Amino acid sequence: MKEVEYYTTKDGKCPYLEWFSTLSVEYQSKVIKRINRLESGLLGDCKKLTNSELSELRLFFGKGYRIYFKELDKVIILIVTAGDKSDQKRAIKQADKYLKDYLIRKEQNDNKT
Repeated sequence: MKEVEYYTTKDGKCPYLEWFSTLSVEYQSKVIKRINRLESGLLGDCKKLTNSELSELRLFFGKGYRIYFKELDKVIILIVTAGDKSDQKRAIKQADKYLKDYLIRKEQNDNKT
């Protein structure tokens, strides 16, 4: 089993959940099923992004949704943000910024302990 974490900004916003809340109930249900499979270790249709530490889950319904994530270790999968095929380049740039922020804040917190 894997633990899924969701990235939150310094001010407590969760870009992924903000995106998720814009989906129809039907699509939310499909996304939840996909995340549940992810927790079981079943990545399904995904690929490592070039020039990034992130990977993307590809969802083939609606607008061609993408969920950007990073496997941090054998247990934790960090879901950074999501979008659709039409805004993919912008979403990846933003997701990379979010990941860098997460890693910096995690290192700072680890150094405090």
